Amino acid sequence: MFHIIGEQAVSKLRSLGLTITEAEVYLALLKGDADAKSLSVSAGVPYSKMHTVLRGLVAKRLVVRSGKSPSVYSCRDLGEGLQDYKRMRIAELEERVKEAEAELSKLRTEASSERPDIWIIKGQEKILMRSYEAINNAKVEAKVALPSFPQLLTAALVPVMKRLKAENIKIKLLLPSSVPAAEVKKLVDFGEIRLRDKMFGGGIIIDDREALLLVSAEGDTQNLAIWSNHLGIVQLAAAYFDNLWASSFGAF
Repeated sequence: MFHIIGEQAVSKLRSLGLTITEAEVYLALLKGDADAKSLSVSAGVPYSKMHTVLRGLVAKRLVVRSGKSPSVYSCRDLGEGLQDYKRMRIAELEERVKEAEAELSKLRTEASSERPDIWIIKGQEKILMRSYEAINNAKVEAKVALPSFPQLLTAALVPVMKRLKAENIKIKLLLPSSVPAAEVKKLVDFGEIRLRDKMFGGGIIIDDREALLLVSAEGDTQNLAIWSNHLGIVQLAAAYFDNLWASSFGAF
């Protein structure tokens, strides 16, 4: 009968996170204090394993060790020991949950950032806002092709290009040759500028990782744009920009 009860107790202790050897040694200690050598005999555990097992039980706050030589081990009061052990396991579980949440959150963020998106943007104001957001994301290079250039645009571009230059971000600005020379001169110190006679559509390419394509027929108002971080679309836009850039002429 005692053997059956002992097996049940070992099973219960193992369900709490103890190894089978820790459970057997703990049950042996319930019968009375003992040193490692005595416990090896009473618990039927090889002496070579005893000190590792006892360190585990002390770490779990179920057993205390005396300062004698040889050390004597004893069970803590059942209520106090088990409650302390429970608090320790809860704290460990909470810490593991935090670590798991942080890791899973990082993976979700990475997965989200890796998933390519394509957005249709309508309206001048929304296009302008998305243009500023894209340029503000630049870390290395901003390629900008503007098929039309209202004179008021200079005032908006100057502070943006100043900031990019201050952060050592390369700027390539492609403009229609119809832009007045006086307006071009206001921008020339902040980046490389080239002009061309005809430009159908335009766009902004940031670090060759996101693109905002301005869609319009020649002379039309820019009311439609496509933004994407899809690698294929960005590479196509970058190749088109580079081709236009190579066949354009310097501002001065």
